[in-house]
Amino acid sequence: MVTRGKIARIRTGGQSGVDRAAMDFAREYGIPLCGWCPKNGWAEDYPDPPGLLADFPELQETPSAGTEQRTRWNMRDADAILTIMPKGSAESRGTEVGLEEGDRLGKPMFTAAGPEDIPELRQWIQSLPEGIELCVGGPRASECPEAYEVAMVILQSLTEYMSRRKSKIEELLQCPYWIIDILPAQVPKDSPGQYFAIEDYYLQDARLAEIKQKHVNLVLKVNCYRDISLDEEDVLNPSPERIAEEMRKRYLFIMVGNSMILSEPDDTHLTVFNPDPELLELIRAIASGEGLYVWEGQ
Repeated sequence: MVTRGKIARIRTGGQSGVDRAAMDFAREYGIPLCGWCPKNGWAEDYPDPPGLLADFPELQETPSAGTEQRTRWNMRDADAILTIMPKGSAESRGTEVGLEEGDRLGKPMFTAAGPEDIPELRQWIQSLPEGIELCVGGPRASECPEAYEVAMVILQSLTEYMSRRKSKIEELLQCPYWIIDILPAQVPKDSPGQYFAIEDYYLQDARLAEIKQKHVNLVLKVNCYRDISLDEEDVLNPSPERIAEEMRKRYLFIMVGNSMILSEPDDTHLTVFNPDPELLELIRAIASGEGLYVWEGQ
């Protein structure tokens, strides 16, 4: 079930320190996570591609490998901005850019230095509309070694304002599942042939885009017969354009009643958890029309 709250989603840029605390907090409490990160997923503790995207696929790359575009785009796309700047932090150009951009855009903003600011922060959160996307940022670990710990304490004081659906998703992830794939069955580990080379072939941009379009088509056609929602949102039946966009760009839980379809932007299959018999039959029929196969997971 969804617990309605002021904060529906946390946005951050993925850097060490405050950003990382926000990401770990979102994961721990089942809060939807999003954000822009530099090209190749760069962070100071994830210097090599795919960088932090390997562990946080919810984030999206900017065209630039620098950090300024990431910061400005996160400020642009957020509803409100929380900056956590512990006392004694070294100069943080990225944090300064974020504050300047948020001010320029006229976004609701709050800066906290430590636990002593929690009462005022809570009042500020209460003044915001329901269901906002909150951008959380601040210095990286090399600029403030205690940034992660201070940020985590502050964020944990706000749990009552967060929208959560952790139990529902976790429950469904433990249910029986079926794979919707370009292959008619799982390839055995000792199978002859060249599965990995062919998988790499299909993961090339143009070919993967064709497969993702089939995935989008399947979900949209299911939506002709069943209500759906995305991740933890309360919005029922978002626009076809939004469904397609979200499926192409990020890791997405598509809720279908008491079932769930998991879509990953860089994979050739979908996974459907706990489908009722009628839904499974519907998916099989639609998948067949798209040139896809459905088989039970193991």
